[in-house]
Amino acid sequence: MKENKICREADPVLAQYIMSLDTEISHDRMINQQNKCGYGLAGVCCRLCSNGPCRLSQSRPRGVCGADADTIAGRNLLRSVAAGSACYIHVVEDAAVELKHISEEHGRIKSKEALDTLCGKFGVTGKDDWEKAGKVADLVLEDLHRPVQEQMKLVEKVAYPMRVDNWNKLGIMPGGSNAEIIQAIVKSSTNLNSDLTDMLMHCLRLSISTGVYGLVLTNLINDVIMGGS
Repeated sequence: MKENKICREADPVLAQYIMSLDTEISHDRMINQQNKCGYGLAGVCCRLCSNGPCRLSQSRPRGVCGADADTIAGRNLLRSVAAGSACYIHVVEDAAVELKHISEEHGRIKSKEALDTLCGKFGVTGKDDWEKAGKVADLVLEDLHRPVQEQMKLVEKVAYPMRVDNWNKLGIMPGGSNAEIIQAIVKSSTNLNSDLTDMLMHCLRLSISTGVYGLVLTNLINDVIMGGS
């Protein structure tokens, strides 16, 4: 049995089983990827244009475009956050589309309790469960597709009120999530934005829409479609 050199604090039974497998696993690949690139670890390697990659250091503090370390690190972080957000928002959008299809085809709703939970949060009523499911799906899809300057309306119906209050005070309530993702890619491209604070605030807006929609609402909608566990 090979030795677990990476995650010694993991569930010992699970770790023992994983180590017994005669196949390469992530722990092995982590060891093989040691001595990582210092520029990449520091977030100061930029490959956004064909003049790169630019690697910043004390002797070369700016890239070809003039971006400094803060700008490059901010761009890299915002792009990573946007990519992760896109994956989660894609999932909740697919779930809402499926829920809409079920409502139109009068398909099986496996958890009416989960549907009632969503209807209660959104203030939805209807003559039957299919109509209510369709209205829930429409609200979610409408929110996802709002323009970036128009705040999502379901955040405050799902998130904790105290957090919503703080997000409003900080000015980080997200606009339509799809538009926020597109804007993140645009502003993290070369020569379009060098404001580190603005890019970090954008990361916070994406984190709210990703958490509320990509995690909380995805789980609730999937409970309606597949049944709660």
